[in-house]
Amino acid sequence: MELATRIAETEKAVLEELTRLDLSLNEAKILFNLMIRKNSTVTELASATGIARTEMYRYLESLLAKGMVHTTFDRPQRYYALPYKEAIDHLVQTKMSALRSISEKKNDVHRIVDSIVDSMVHQEQAENDAYQVIIGEDAMIAKLTRMIAKTEKEVSMIMHHDELVMLYREGTLSDLYKLASRDISVRIKTSFPRASELLDPAKKKKAIRLDIVDAPQSLNCMICDDKEMIILLNKTSMTKRQETKTFYTNSRFMISAFKVVLDKF
Repeated sequence: MELATRIAETEKAVLEELTRLDLSLNEAKILFNLMIRKNSTVTELASATGIARTEMYRYLESLLAKGMVHTTFDRPQRYYALPYKEAIDHLVQTKMSALRSISEKKNDVHRIVDSIVDSMVHQEQAENDAYQVIIGEDAMIAKLTRMIAKTEKEVSMIMHHDELVMLYREGTLSDLYKLASRDISVRIKTSFPRASELLDPAKKKKAIRLDIVDAPQSLNCMICDDKEMIILLNKTSMTKRQETKTFYTNSRFMISAFKVVLDKF
């Protein structure tokens, strides 16, 4: 494989990861080019990335502030990036610190928002049926986690091999076992014959009901308490995780229809 092709393929993968850690696309491009070239001047970076010199200074200032690059006192200045592993660790730690701070403040902010809501006059109306199309595996897992956390009676789901592996990897199956430990009914139907290896019921105090069935490869859904339903619209992929699409609804009519379908297998 030619070096240019290897660089292009590697850059695509690296940019996807860096932008998921809150770098802009241009910041990620600059960081990647500094990584593979060891060091560069503004002129060299502008030539390599196609980013205008006038814009380059702004992005480099941002990367310096974030601790991702450092520079020399030379003229012209040369810029150096953290090695990839250190850069990822640094970005992850930064994001975790920010998320932890937000999480710690959530109760106080929630009380403030509630006090504002209580002070306003609202027109009372019944909750309408609603839906969402959720894009991205991370957003889908977050939605599943919230649904599971609110479940009081039962979870019914049908999942295939790739989807079960994804739920195992993301810890969603552990969340389901926590429900089962509270005597909440959890039922999984799947065509994957080795699903029990993922569920590993022998190590759990409360088993999830597992049924091996014949089911259409396109059917993947989870229903919680007959109140909320989430449907995976396409297969997940490590190279296209941001393209994962999921349909969510609280429509009782749609949920009832899918329950009938699910019970047929």
